[in-house]
Amino acid sequence: SASYGESTVHANANNDQHTFLYLVDQIFDDPRVSSYLLDPLQNTFIEEHDHKTDGFRIHASVSYPCFTTAAGNRIELMQGIWNGKTHTQNLKLINVPVLKHHDVGGSEITGALKHFYGVLSMRDGRSMGRHYNTLGDTCGRMVKEVCTPVLNIMDAIWVSQEALRGYPESTTTRTNRITASQDPVALDYWTAKHILHPVDWNDRHHPDYRGIQKWLDQAKTFINHNGGLKDLSKGILVDKVTYSESRMNVYSQAADTLIIRGRITIGGGGSDKGSGLPGVTLRGLPGDPITDESGRFKAAVLAGWSGTVTPELRGYTFTPKERRYTDVQAIKKNQNFEAVKSISAPLDLTGKRIENRGLFVREQIVVLNWSPNPVNAAIPITAYRIYDATSTPDTFLAEVSASIFEHMQRNVTDTHPRTFQVVAVDAADREGVPASVTV
Repeated sequence: SASYGESTVHANANNDQHTFLYLVDQIFDDPRVSSYLLDPLQNTFIEEHDHKTDGFRIHASVSYPCFTTAAGNRIELMQGIWNGKTHTQNLKLINVPVLKHHDVGGSEITGALKHFYGVLSMRDGRSMGRHYNTLGDTCGRMVKEVCTPVLNIMDAIWVSQEALRGYPESTTTRTNRITASQDPVALDYWTAKHILHPVDWNDRHHPDYRGIQKWLDQAKTFINHNGGLKDLSKGILVDKVTYSESRMNVYSQAADTLIIRGRITIGGGGSDKGSGLPGVTLRGLPGDPITDESGRFKAAVLAGWSGTVTPELRGYTFTPKERRYTDVQAIKKNQNFEAVKSISAPLDLTGKRIENRGLFVREQIVVLNWSPNPVNAAIPITAYRIYDATSTPDTFLAEVSASIFEHMQRNVTDTHPRTFQVVAVDAADREGVPASVTV
């Protein structure tokens, strides 16, 4: 959210635009499946007998949502589904958190228990202590008294070991793990110890760390002292919760994985005979693999995987442009692409820093100079683009016409070395191979 310095939406997925809304609207695309965002209700609180207003009801030290779905079903999370006369109990809650780092000095991590902070309203007047003295009590009450999930499914395919918001991708690690349990305490303990902690060996991510152990113990104590979770009428078989591994039964099953492999060559007609091209990113494959020195790539996918794979490297075009896969059930070999070097890099790129001093101004300027590449003589070059390539992704700085071979980057505020790239652009708006210089 904006309060964490990032207001754009990035899903915890290989394609960060595949949010829950994408699943609802594009994948399910069924009137029986709908979504509801609770954020706008944070300041709306309703009484016990109000079955029309969407908002939160207070229960002891917590709160819970009541709302009407797009299909007209009145969900009142603690009581069930209101049918106009009474509550029915055919309501099942499945808790699907993402395993991630949260902060330093607070909860440290987020898992199945703390995920309930997204269910209650933090503006219910009872939030004192939730950050974080009563975190375990709060989550324990939500699980035990408000609504016990019939299943907690921990999404640990992409684990965020650094950033609370799980973005950018550099702060995450793909572990390809999914864990599930009806015991949220056991699930948080086991996944923190065996999945999150080994990613970065940060002691504060280990569930025996006092900051985590405190709220795990609070939640366990609250739930167990109030009778445990067992409710056969709802299919909940777990009785007392635990964070003791000696009392856990852990079952694991590796999903069938299949390999997609190929080579990207310059020439060779898409066969394996051409010269290999390194550094090509295969967008769409898990992990976006990059070709090695011989132009080869490979990626593991789960059986049934579907997706579109597109090779990318500035200055090259590829045949075929992309490869599409549907319900992969066998190893895919020789998934080759042929690369064509489209536009060559400008020549003789140089850079220097100068200081511009005046009566009212003092600034650092980087001056870049280059020469046109005669190899591009047959290509209608229309412009040159300048990028700051100091960090990933590159930052666009400017575009100049094809008759200009100089760029002045003004107001350079730091003195650290910076890498600049200049690319030629043709009439079809294709960018060529970059020329680079570090200044």
